[in-house]
Amino acid sequence: MTTLLIYVTMLLVLASWGRTAWWSLRIARHYPLRKMAAETPNGSCQDLPHVAVLLPLRGADPLLIDCLRGLCLQDYPSFEIRIIIDSPEDTSWNAVNQVIAQFPKVTLIPIVLSERLETCSLKSSALLQGLRSLDDKAQIIAVIDADVVAPAWWIQELVRPFADPSVGAVSGLRWFLPAANNCGSIVRRTWGAAASAQMFSLDVLWGGTLAYRAGLLHDPDLQQIWANSFVEDTCVVGYLRSRSARVVTVPVLSMVNTETISLAGCYRFIRRQTFSVLRYHPARYQLMLTCIGLVVSAVAAALLLPVAFQQNIQPQAWILLITTATAIATTVLPLMYIEICLHLNAPEDRPVSGLSLMQLPMIPVTVVLYFIALFSALRLRTIDWRGIQYDILPDGAIRRQNYKPWSGDSAAGETSQSII
Repeated sequence: MTTLLIYVTMLLVLASWGRTAWWSLRIARHYPLRKMAAETPNGSCQDLPHVAVLLPLRGADPLLIDCLRGLCLQDYPSFEIRIIIDSPEDTSWNAVNQVIAQFPKVTLIPIVLSERLETCSLKSSALLQGLRSLDDKAQIIAVIDADVVAPAWWIQELVRPFADPSVGAVSGLRWFLPAANNCGSIVRRTWGAAASAQMFSLDVLWGGTLAYRAGLLHDPDLQQIWANSFVEDTCVVGYLRSRSARVVTVPVLSMVNTETISLAGCYRFIRRQTFSVLRYHPARYQLMLTCIGLVVSAVAAALLLPVAFQQNIQPQAWILLITTATAIATTVLPLMYIEICLHLNAPEDRPVSGLSLMQLPMIPVTVVLYFIALFSALRLRTIDWRGIQYDILPDGAIRRQNYKPWSGDSAAGETSQSII
Protein backbone atom coordinates (compact mmCIF):
# COMPACT_ATOMS: atom_id res chain seq x y z
CA MET A 1 0.00 0.00 0.00
CA THR A 2 2.82 2.39 0.87
CA THR A 3 4.50 1.71 -2.46
CA LEU A 4 1.28 2.52 -4.34
CA LEU A 5 0.88 5.76 -2.41
CA ILE A 6 4.47 6.69 -3.26
CA TYR A 7 3.82 6.26 -6.98
CA VAL A 8 0.59 8.25 -6.78
CA THR A 9 2.41 11.02 -4.92
CA MET A 10 5.16 11.09 -7.54
CA LEU A 11 2.53 11.58 -10.23
CA LEU A 12 1.02 14.44 -8.23
CA VAL A 13 4.44 16.03 -7.77
CA LEU A 14 5.14 15.86 -11.48
CA ALA A 15 1.68 17.18 -12.39
CA SER A 16 1.69 20.12 -9.94
CA TRP A 17 5.26 21.03 -9.02
CA GLY A 18 6.44 19.98 -12.47
CA ARG A 19 3.92 22.35 -14.05
CA THR A 20 4.99 25.26 -11.82
CA ALA A 21 8.65 24.44 -12.57
CA TRP A 22 7.92 24.69 -16.28
CA TRP A 23 6.21 28.06 -15.77
CA SER A 24 9.22 29.31 -13.79
CA LEU A 25 11.74 28.16 -16.37
CA ARG A 26 9.64 29.58 -19.19
CA ILE A 27 9.62 33.10 -17.76
CA ALA A 28 13.20 33.10 -16.39
CA ARG A 29 14.76 32.85 -19.85
CA HIS A 30 13.49 36.38 -20.61
CA TYR A 31 15.61 37.98 -17.86
CA PRO A 32 19.29 38.56 -18.72
CA LEU A 33 21.77 38.75 -15.87
CA ARG A 34 22.72 42.31 -16.82
CA LYS A 35 21.24 45.77 -16.95
CA MET A 36 18.05 45.64 -19.01
CA ALA A 37 17.09 48.55 -21.22
CA ALA A 38 14.41 49.43 -23.70
CA GLU A 39 15.13 48.84 -27.37
CA THR A 40 15.45 51.64 -29.89
CA PRO A 41 11.99 52.51 -31.25
CA ASN A 42 11.18 51.32 -34.75
CA GLY A 43 10.39 54.11 -37.18
CA SER A 44 10.19 57.83 -36.60
CA CYS A 45 8.51 59.60 -33.70
CA GLN A 46 5.75 60.69 -36.06
CA ASP A 47 4.79 57.05 -36.61
CA LEU A 48 4.25 56.35 -32.90
CA PRO A 49 0.60 56.30 -31.76
CA HIS A 50 -0.79 58.80 -29.28
CA VAL A 51 -1.24 57.16 -25.87
CA ALA A 52 -3.72 58.02 -23.13
CA VAL A 53 -2.81 56.80 -19.64
CA LEU A 54 -5.60 56.24 -17.10
CA LEU A 55 -4.75 56.25 -13.39
CA PRO A 56 -7.61 55.66 -10.92
CA LEU A 57 -6.91 56.84 -7.35
CA ARG A 58 -8.54 56.14 -4.00
CA GLY A 59 -6.20 57.05 -1.17
CA ALA A 60 -2.58 58.12 -1.31
CA ASP A 61 -0.50 55.00 -1.93
CA PRO A 62 3.05 55.03 -0.52
CA LEU A 63 4.57 55.22 -4.02
CA LEU A 64 2.03 57.67 -5.48
CA ILE A 65 4.34 60.66 -5.91
CA ASP A 66 7.01 58.48 -7.52
CA CYS A 67 4.31 56.97 -9.75
CA LEU A 68 3.12 60.39 -10.93
CA ARG A 69 6.64 61.68 -11.50
CA GLY A 70 7.54 58.57 -13.46
CA LEU A 71 4.58 59.14 -15.77
CA CYS A 72 5.50 62.79 -16.30
CA LEU A 73 9.08 61.83 -17.22
CA GLN A 74 8.12 59.42 -20.00
CA ASP A 75 10.47 59.43 -22.98
CA TYR A 76 7.63 59.34 -25.49
CA PRO A 77 6.58 62.03 -27.96
CA SER A 78 2.78 62.01 -27.64
CA PHE A 79 0.88 61.05 -24.51
CA GLU A 80 -1.61 62.38 -21.97
CA ILE A 81 -2.49 61.36 -18.43
CA ARG A 82 -6.01 61.25 -17.00
CA ILE A 83 -6.20 60.79 -13.22
CA ILE A 84 -9.63 59.79 -11.94
CA ILE A 85 -9.74 60.65 -8.23
CA ASP A 86 -12.33 59.07 -5.97
CA SER A 87 -13.62 62.27 -4.32
CA PRO A 88 -12.79 65.98 -3.87
CA GLU A 89 -11.52 65.27 -0.34
CA ASP A 90 -9.37 62.24 -1.22
CA THR A 91 -5.91 62.20 0.37
CA SER A 92 -4.26 61.73 -3.04
CA TRP A 93 -4.98 65.33 -4.10
CA ASN A 94 -1.90 66.70 -2.32
CA ALA A 95 0.42 64.50 -4.36
CA VAL A 96 -1.47 65.15 -7.61
CA ASN A 97 -1.39 68.94 -7.19
CA GLN A 98 2.28 68.84 -6.25
CA VAL A 99 3.22 66.96 -9.42
CA ILE A 100 0.99 69.11 -11.65
CA ALA A 101 2.85 72.18 -10.38
CA GLN A 102 6.19 70.47 -10.92
CA PHE A 103 5.44 69.40 -14.53
CA PRO A 104 3.29 72.15 -16.08
CA LYS A 105 4.12 71.11 -19.66
CA VAL A 106 2.75 67.57 -19.25
CA THR A 107 -0.89 66.98 -20.15
CA LEU A 108 -2.01 65.72 -16.76
CA ILE A 109 -5.74 66.11 -16.17
CA PRO A 110 -7.37 65.21 -12.82
CA ILE A 111 -11.02 64.16 -12.88
CA VAL A 112 -13.28 63.65 -9.86
CA LEU A 113 -15.15 60.35 -9.96
CA SER A 114 -18.86 61.13 -10.22
CA GLU A 115 -20.33 58.05 -11.92
CA ARG A 116 -20.09 55.30 -9.29
CA LEU A 117 -21.79 52.19 -10.62
CA GLU A 118 -23.13 49.72 -8.06
CA THR A 119 -22.46 46.70 -10.28
CA CYS A 120 -18.66 46.90 -10.35
CA SER A 121 -15.68 48.12 -8.34
CA LEU A 122 -14.92 51.80 -7.90
CA LYS A 123 -11.78 51.22 -9.96
CA SER A 124 -13.83 49.95 -12.91
CA SER A 125 -16.20 52.90 -12.54
CA ALA A 126 -13.21 55.26 -12.59
CA LEU A 127 -11.77 53.68 -15.72
CA LEU A 128 -15.12 53.85 -17.51
CA GLN A 129 -15.43 57.54 -16.65
CA GLY A 130 -11.84 58.10 -17.76
CA LEU A 131 -12.58 56.43 -21.10
CA ARG A 132 -15.56 58.69 -21.69
CA SER A 133 -13.37 61.75 -21.06
CA LEU A 134 -11.03 60.89 -23.95
CA ASP A 135 -11.31 62.14 -27.49
CA ASP A 136 -10.52 60.14 -30.63
CA LYS A 137 -6.85 61.13 -30.66
CA ALA A 138 -5.67 58.21 -28.48
CA GLN A 139 -4.85 55.06 -30.43
CA ILE A 140 -3.52 53.16 -27.41
CA ILE A 141 -5.04 53.38 -23.93
CA ALA A 142 -2.86 52.35 -21.00
CA VAL A 143 -3.86 51.67 -17.40
CA ILE A 144 -1.51 52.00 -14.44
CA ASP A 145 -1.86 51.54 -10.68
CA ALA A 146 -0.64 54.00 -8.07
CA ASP A 147 1.90 51.49 -6.69
CA VAL A 148 3.76 51.32 -10.02
CA VAL A 149 6.82 53.51 -10.60
CA ALA A 150 7.18 53.58 -14.37
CA PRO A 151 10.64 53.94 -15.92
CA ALA A 152 11.07 56.53 -18.67
CA TRP A 153 10.56 53.88 -21.37
CA TRP A 154 7.36 52.44 -19.85
CA ILE A 155 5.01 53.73 -22.57
CA GLN A 156 7.53 52.93 -25.30
CA GLU A 157 7.66 49.25 -24.31
CA LEU A 158 3.90 49.03 -23.87
CA VAL A 159 3.37 50.35 -27.39
CA ARG A 160 6.01 48.26 -29.15
CA PRO A 161 4.06 44.95 -29.45
CA PHE A 162 1.11 46.76 -31.07
CA ALA A 163 3.15 46.92 -34.28
CA ASP A 164 1.65 43.44 -34.77
CA PRO A 165 -1.98 44.09 -35.76
CA SER A 166 -3.11 40.85 -34.11
CA VAL A 167 -2.13 42.13 -30.63
CA GLY A 168 -5.06 43.51 -28.64
CA ALA A 169 -3.54 43.94 -25.18
CA VAL A 170 -0.06 44.24 -23.68
CA SER A 171 0.59 43.53 -20.01
CA GLY A 172 3.47 43.91 -17.61
CA LEU A 173 4.22 41.92 -14.46
CA ARG A 174 4.33 42.84 -10.78
CA TRP A 175 7.19 41.75 -8.52
CA PHE A 176 7.21 42.37 -4.79
CA LEU A 177 10.63 43.20 -3.35
CA PRO A 178 9.63 44.77 -0.02
CA ALA A 179 11.83 47.13 1.91
CA ALA A 180 11.21 45.18 5.13
CA ASN A 181 11.50 41.43 5.68
CA ASN A 182 8.53 40.93 7.98
CA CYS A 183 6.48 37.74 7.66
CA GLY A 184 3.61 39.13 5.60
CA SER A 185 5.90 40.92 3.15
CA ILE A 186 8.02 37.80 2.53
CA VAL A 187 4.94 35.63 1.99
CA ARG A 188 3.55 38.10 -0.54
CA ARG A 189 6.96 38.33 -2.19
CA THR A 190 7.15 34.54 -2.55
CA TRP A 191 3.55 34.21 -3.71
CA GLY A 192 3.94 37.10 -6.14
CA ALA A 193 6.97 35.54 -7.83
CA ALA A 194 5.11 32.27 -8.47
CA ALA A 195 2.01 34.21 -9.55
CA SER A 196 4.02 36.18 -12.12
CA ALA A 197 5.25 32.94 -13.67
CA GLN A 198 1.63 31.74 -13.91
CA MET A 199 0.48 35.06 -15.36
CA PHE A 200 3.15 34.99 -18.05
CA SER A 201 2.32 31.46 -19.18
CA LEU A 202 -1.48 31.66 -18.96
CA ASP A 203 -2.16 35.20 -20.22
CA VAL A 204 -3.39 36.53 -16.88
CA LEU A 205 -3.50 40.29 -17.40
CA TRP A 206 -2.37 42.71 -14.70
CA GLY A 207 -4.16 46.03 -14.49
CA GLY A 208 -1.16 47.75 -12.90
CA THR A 209 0.63 47.93 -16.26
CA LEU A 210 -1.73 47.21 -19.11
CA ALA A 211 -2.46 48.70 -22.53
CA TYR A 212 -5.21 48.13 -25.08
CA ARG A 213 -6.00 49.18 -28.59
CA ALA A 214 -8.40 52.09 -28.20
CA GLY A 215 -10.95 50.51 -30.52
CA LEU A 216 -11.33 47.54 -28.17
CA LEU A 217 -11.91 49.67 -25.08
CA HIS A 218 -14.47 51.80 -26.89
CA ASP A 219 -16.43 48.66 -27.79
CA PRO A 220 -19.73 48.75 -25.82
CA ASP A 221 -19.43 44.99 -25.21
CA LEU A 222 -16.14 45.39 -23.36
CA GLN A 223 -17.40 48.39 -21.41
CA GLN A 224 -20.41 46.31 -20.39
CA ILE A 225 -18.02 43.65 -19.07
CA TRP A 226 -16.21 46.27 -16.98
CA ALA A 227 -19.50 47.68 -15.72
CA ASN A 228 -20.48 44.27 -14.33
CA SER A 229 -17.16 42.93 -13.00
CA PHE A 230 -15.22 43.27 -9.79
CA VAL A 231 -11.92 43.76 -11.64
CA GLU A 232 -11.01 45.20 -15.01
CA ASP A 233 -8.10 42.97 -16.10
CA THR A 234 -8.72 39.22 -15.82
CA CYS A 235 -12.33 39.63 -16.93
CA VAL A 236 -11.40 40.75 -20.47
CA VAL A 237 -9.26 37.77 -21.51
CA GLY A 238 -12.26 35.85 -22.80
CA TYR A 239 -13.47 38.93 -24.67
CA LEU A 240 -10.07 39.42 -26.32
CA ARG A 241 -9.95 35.81 -27.42
CA SER A 242 -13.45 36.08 -28.89
CA ARG A 243 -12.15 38.98 -31.01
CA SER A 244 -9.03 36.99 -32.01
CA ALA A 245 -6.93 39.63 -30.28
CA ARG A 246 -3.66 38.33 -28.87
CA VAL A 247 -2.36 39.07 -25.39
CA VAL A 248 1.37 39.84 -24.99
CA THR A 249 3.12 39.91 -21.63
CA VAL A 250 6.39 41.87 -21.66
CA PRO A 251 8.94 40.74 -19.02
CA VAL A 252 10.99 43.94 -19.34
CA LEU A 253 7.91 45.67 -17.91
CA SER A 254 8.40 43.93 -14.57
CA MET A 255 7.33 46.61 -12.11
CA VAL A 256 8.93 46.32 -8.68
CA ASN A 257 6.78 47.06 -5.62
CA THR A 258 8.72 47.82 -2.43
CA GLU A 259 5.72 48.21 -0.13
CA THR A 260 5.37 46.16 3.05
CA ILE A 261 2.30 44.38 4.35
CA SER A 262 1.18 42.50 7.46
CA LEU A 263 0.46 38.77 7.35
CA ALA A 264 -3.28 39.39 7.79
CA GLY A 265 -3.21 42.01 5.03
CA CYS A 266 -1.22 39.64 2.84
CA TYR A 267 -3.87 36.94 3.27
CA ARG A 268 -6.68 39.34 2.31
CA PHE A 269 -4.67 40.53 -0.68
CA ILE A 270 -3.95 37.01 -1.96
CA ARG A 271 -7.57 35.96 -1.42
CA ARG A 272 -8.85 38.96 -3.41
CA GLN A 273 -6.40 38.31 -6.24
CA THR A 274 -7.28 34.61 -6.26
CA PHE A 275 -11.00 35.37 -6.30
CA SER A 276 -10.53 37.59 -9.36
CA VAL A 277 -8.76 34.85 -11.31
CA LEU A 278 -11.16 32.09 -10.25
CA ARG A 279 -14.17 34.23 -11.06
CA TYR A 280 -13.13 35.57 -14.46
CA HIS A 281 -10.14 33.89 -16.11
CA PRO A 282 -10.51 30.99 -18.59
CA ALA A 283 -7.60 29.11 -16.90
CA ARG A 284 -9.31 29.14 -13.49
CA TYR A 285 -9.63 25.36 -13.19
CA GLN A 286 -6.04 24.74 -14.24
CA LEU A 287 -4.79 27.14 -11.58
CA MET A 288 -7.08 25.73 -8.91
CA LEU A 289 -6.09 22.11 -9.56
CA THR A 290 -2.39 23.06 -9.63
CA CYS A 291 -2.67 24.77 -6.23
CA ILE A 292 -4.42 21.77 -4.72
CA GLY A 293 -1.82 19.46 -6.22
CA LEU A 294 1.04 21.52 -4.76
CA VAL A 295 -0.26 21.19 -1.22
CA VAL A 296 -1.48 17.59 -1.40
CA SER A 297 1.68 16.26 -3.05
CA ALA A 298 4.02 18.15 -0.68
CA VAL A 299 2.15 16.98 2.42
CA ALA A 300 1.90 13.43 1.11
CA ALA A 301 5.63 13.32 0.33
CA ALA A 302 6.49 14.68 3.79
CA LEU A 303 4.37 11.98 5.45
CA LEU A 304 5.32 9.07 3.20
CA LEU A 305 9.10 9.47 3.11
CA PRO A 306 9.76 8.67 6.81
CA VAL A 307 7.39 5.70 6.62
CA ALA A 308 8.98 4.40 3.43
CA PHE A 309 12.52 4.57 4.82
CA GLN A 310 11.36 2.94 8.02
CA GLN A 311 9.78 0.10 6.04
CA ASN A 312 12.94 -0.28 3.93
CA ILE A 313 11.16 0.66 0.70
CA GLN A 314 14.44 2.21 -0.35
CA PRO A 315 14.34 2.57 -4.17
CA GLN A 316 10.86 4.08 -4.31
CA ALA A 317 11.55 6.37 -1.34
CA TRP A 318 14.72 7.74 -2.92
CA ILE A 319 12.97 8.26 -6.25
CA LEU A 320 10.17 10.17 -4.50
CA LEU A 321 12.67 12.27 -2.54
CA ILE A 322 14.74 13.12 -5.61
CA THR A 323 11.66 13.83 -7.74
CA THR A 324 10.12 16.13 -5.13
CA ALA A 325 13.36 17.97 -4.35
CA THR A 326 14.16 18.45 -8.05
CA ALA A 327 10.67 19.74 -8.88
CA ILE A 328 10.67 22.21 -5.99
CA ALA A 329 14.21 23.40 -6.73
CA THR A 330 13.38 23.82 -10.41
CA THR A 331 10.41 25.96 -9.39
CA VAL A 332 12.20 28.11 -6.85
CA LEU A 333 15.66 28.68 -8.36
CA PRO A 334 14.50 30.36 -11.63
CA LEU A 335 12.34 32.76 -9.61
CA MET A 336 15.27 33.59 -7.33
CA TYR A 337 17.38 34.19 -10.45
CA ILE A 338 14.76 36.68 -11.71
CA GLU A 339 14.87 38.51 -8.38
CA ILE A 340 18.63 38.84 -8.75
CA CYS A 341 18.14 40.30 -12.24
CA LEU A 342 15.55 42.76 -10.93
CA HIS A 343 17.90 43.76 -8.13
CA LEU A 344 20.61 44.52 -10.72
CA ASN A 345 18.14 46.70 -12.61
CA ALA A 346 16.84 48.64 -9.61
CA PRO A 347 17.14 52.43 -9.95
CA GLU A 348 19.82 53.96 -7.76
CA ASP A 349 17.38 56.35 -6.09
CA ARG A 350 15.00 53.52 -5.13
CA PRO A 351 16.98 50.45 -4.07
CA VAL A 352 15.11 47.19 -3.63
CA SER A 353 15.71 44.37 -1.19
CA GLY A 354 17.95 41.51 -2.20
CA LEU A 355 17.46 37.81 -1.59
CA SER A 356 16.63 36.86 1.98
CA LEU A 357 17.32 33.53 3.65
CA MET A 358 13.92 33.89 5.32
CA GLN A 359 12.30 33.20 1.94
CA LEU A 360 13.19 29.51 2.01
CA PRO A 361 11.40 28.54 5.27
CA MET A 362 8.47 30.76 4.22
CA ILE A 363 7.85 28.72 1.06
CA PRO A 364 5.67 26.09 2.81
CA VAL A 365 3.89 28.88 4.71
CA THR A 366 3.15 30.61 1.41
CA VAL A 367 1.85 27.43 -0.22
CA VAL A 368 -0.46 26.67 2.70
CA LEU A 369 -1.69 30.26 2.92
CA TYR A 370 -2.42 30.25 -0.81
CA PHE A 371 -4.27 26.95 -0.41
CA ILE A 372 -6.44 28.40 2.37
CA ALA A 373 -7.00 31.63 0.42
CA LEU A 374 -8.09 29.65 -2.63
CA PHE A 375 -10.82 27.75 -0.79
CA SER A 376 -11.89 30.90 1.02
CA ALA A 377 -12.12 32.70 -2.34
CA LEU A 378 -14.42 29.98 -3.66
CA ARG A 379 -16.82 30.66 -0.80
CA LEU A 380 -16.55 34.45 -0.68
CA ARG A 381 -19.80 36.34 -0.41
CA THR A 382 -18.37 39.74 0.57
CA ILE A 383 -15.14 41.52 -0.34
CA ASP A 384 -13.78 44.60 1.40
CA TRP A 385 -11.49 46.69 -0.78
CA ARG A 386 -10.17 50.04 0.43
CA GLY A 387 -13.06 50.53 2.83
CA ILE A 388 -15.78 49.58 0.35
CA GLN A 389 -17.92 46.46 0.69
CA TYR A 390 -18.86 44.45 -2.38
CA ASP A 391 -21.38 41.63 -2.19
CA ILE A 392 -21.05 38.64 -4.48
CA LEU A 393 -24.53 37.52 -5.50
CA PRO A 394 -25.45 33.85 -6.14
CA ASP A 395 -25.36 34.43 -9.91
CA GLY A 396 -21.82 35.83 -9.64
CA ALA A 397 -22.85 39.46 -10.08
CA ILE A 398 -21.27 42.20 -7.93
CA ARG A 399 -23.12 44.76 -5.86
CA ARG A 400 -21.47 47.64 -4.08
CA GLN A 401 -23.21 48.10 -0.74
CA ASN A 402 -21.73 51.32 0.57
CA TYR A 403 -19.75 54.35 -0.40
CA LYS A 404 -17.75 56.81 1.60
CA PRO A 405 -14.75 58.95 0.64
CA TRP A 406 -11.36 57.54 1.52
CA SER A 407 -10.53 58.38 5.13
CA GLY A 408 -7.19 56.62 5.54
CA ASP A 409 -4.60 58.48 7.56
CA SER A 410 -1.63 57.57 5.38
CA ALA A 411 -0.19 60.00 2.87
CA ALA A 412 2.07 59.30 -0.05
CA GLY A 413 5.69 58.95 0.94
CA GLU A 414 5.00 58.80 4.71
CA THR A 415 4.68 55.04 5.03
CA SER A 416 5.67 51.95 3.08
CA GLN A 417 2.59 49.97 4.15
CA SER A 418 0.33 48.84 1.30
CA ILE A 419 -3.24 50.08 1.19
CA ILE A 420 -5.53 47.10 0.85
